[in-house]
Amino acid sequence: MDLGVMLTQERIDTMVGVGAWPNKIILDYLDATLAQDPELPAITD
Repeated sequence: MDLGVMLTQERIDTMVGVGAWPNKIILDYLDATLAQDPELPAITD
C-alpha cells in the first residue's frame, strides 16, 4: 500500500542532524535501561 509519503535525503539528514530522529530502535532503549537497572520489572504481553 503506497501512502504517498516521501522523504528526501535532505529532510532525513536535517532531522537526524538536529537530533529529532536518533539512529536507535526500541530495543536499544530497552538494552540501556537493563544495563542501568537490571532489577526493574519488565512488562510483556
